[in-house]
Amino acid sequence: MKIRFIWPGETGRQCLSHLEKDYIERISRFVRVEKVVFKSKHVDEGKRLYFEEKEIEKRCKSLSNAIVLTENGVEMDSFKFAGFLEDKLNYSPSDIEFVVGGEAGFSKDFLKKGMFLLSLSKMTFTHELARIILLEQVYRAFTIIKNIRYQR
Repeated sequence: MKIRFIWPGETGRQCLSHLEKDYIERISRFVRVEKVVFKSKHVDEGKRLYFEEKEIEKRCKSLSNAIVLTENGVEMDSFKFAGFLEDKLNYSPSDIEFVVGGEAGFSKDFLKKGMFLLSLSKMTFTHELARIILLEQVYRAFTIIKNIRYQR
C-alpha cells in the first residue's frame, strides 16, 4: 500500500518546493509515497485542461478510488480526515491516490467520473499552495492516527 500524489508540473516556487519535499519525507515515515508529476504542454487553457485530465486518467490506477481536490468537494476537519484516511488504509486494497489539478482546475465533466471529491476549504488556493496544504493534512492525519504529538 502506498499513497500517490498526482499533479501537473513541478512546484515552481522554491519555498513551496522545500515544504513539499519536507512533508513527503515526513509522510514516508508512515507509508510509502510516490509523487507522480507530468508536464503540461498546452498554452491554450481549454486544451491544457483536456490534456491534464487525460494524463491524470492515464496515471491513476483506478479513477473510482482517486481522491480529487476541488472547492466543491466534501469538507472535513482534520480528525474526520484522519478517520477517512485510516479507513482507506485499512480497507482499500489499492493505493490511495490524491489528485490536484493545475491552475485551471478540472472540468465539470471530469468531476462526474466517480472519484471522491475533497475540498480543503471553501476558499480558493493556488494549485501549488493546495498541494502543500494537502501534504500537511495527510501528515497531520498520520500523527492523529498514530497518536503522535503535533502542533495543534
